[in-house]
Amino acid sequence: MENHVLSLSDGRTLGFGDYGNKDGLPVLLFHGTPSSRVHPFIQLLEEMAKEMPFPPIRIIAIERPGYGLSTPKQGRTIENVVTDTKLLLRYLKIDQFSTIGISGGAPYALACAADMPDRVQKVAVISGMGPLHVRELLLSHSKEDQIGFLSAFQSPDGLRKFVQYAQKNPEAFVKSQYDQLHASEKKNMTKEILNIYTKTISEATRTPWGMIDDYKNFLTPWPFDPATLKTFVKLWHSDEDDSVPVNHARHMHRVIPNSEYTELKGLSHLASIFAPLPEVLEFLTMRQVNESSNLENG
Repeated sequence: MENHVLSLSDGRTLGFGDYGNKDGLPVLLFHGTPSSRVHPFIQLLEEMAKEMPFPPIRIIAIERPGYGLSTPKQGRTIENVVTDTKLLLRYLKIDQFSTIGISGGAPYALACAADMPDRVQKVAVISGMGPLHVRELLLSHSKEDQIGFLSAFQSPDGLRKFVQYAQKNPEAFVKSQYDQLHASEKKNMTKEILNIYTKTISEATRTPWGMIDDYKNFLTPWPFDPATLKTFVKLWHSDEDDSVPVNHARHMHRVIPNSEYTELKGLSHLASIFAPLPEVLEFLTMRQVNESSNLENG
């Protein structure tokens, strides 16, 4: 992986990581909240792509403003992220591509498909955040989470303190997340994965604005109607996700006409991000997709 920075005309920088085979199938990855261009998911996907008999892929992990190497753009919207993505695509000379949206990255991955239907071939959504302006989805979160989302608008000091804590001691933050995993899940979190995750958090919390603006975007009505998406979308989500309740995936599968959904069983949010890796890779690289498919597995 190489760290890259694209200088934009408004004086901002746009950070991104470029992984895999430069001549492979381009896949734009939209990271979670908070996260960055560095994530163990990306490394594991890259390693798996080398070992399995699939076409080579190129993974480009774009950092939204306020995360990692990307300059904050206070108040940035989903549309702003799509605009930045188009600039990066032009710079990289990429025309056709697929997207991955992990957790809080899902709205942005789907927004690209809505804005560029002739260019986005497939969308993979893993433990993805749905539109919180849909009351059912907002209420599926705990009261504590609901207050956290609203605080981005009303009093973001709490989010700033959270980011400052994680930035000051990312190792302690990662350990606190690790301690919450099921015993069966901990054995899969190798020292290497935890070390990369620590780097992820360190990069993700350079400023609080990435998280603050993401939370605002979660609550704001999306600038597109998921029911009008033409791109084929595949969703994976666990029925015991402790951060993004499973109602999000069920709702998106219900409203996105050309979608397929696999419901994972008994996994926490972090574990459910890694669990479908082989299926995600197969989905992204297989040559044909039954676009009339609207199946629900599990």
